[in-house]
Amino acid sequence: MDRTSVNLTCPGSRSNFTVIVDSPQLVQWGLGNPANTGSCTLFVAGLDANGNPMDDGIKFRPLTLYPGDSVHWYWPPSGAAKIIAVWSSDCNLSGTAVLEYDTPNA
Repeated sequence: MDRTSVNLTCPGSRSNFTVIVDSPQLVQWGLGNPANTGSCTLFVAGLDANGNPMDDGIKFRPLTLYPGDSVHWYWPPSGAAKIIAVWSSDCNLSGTAVLEYDTPNA
C-alpha cells in the first residue's frame, strides 16, 4: 500500500469540496486508514449519483476528522457514487486541511 495525501480546497462548503474517489466500482471499498494531517477539521462523505450527500438512513453524518485524527476505515453509505472530502467552514484561511489515506498498489 502507498499513502495518498490530498490538500483540500479552502474554504469548504457543499459546493466547494474535493472528490477523492469518483468511480462507483471503487467507492464501494471505501478509504483505508483516512487521517487528517492538517490543522483544520475536515469531513469525508458519500455522494449519490446526482451529487447529493448521502445519509445512513437516519440523517446525514459525514466522517469528522479533527486535526491528528485517524480511523481504521471509512465505509460510505450503500449506493454511494463518489467519496468526497471537505474542509470545515469554521476554520480560518491560515490553516490547512490535508486528508491522507491508503492507496492500493496497481
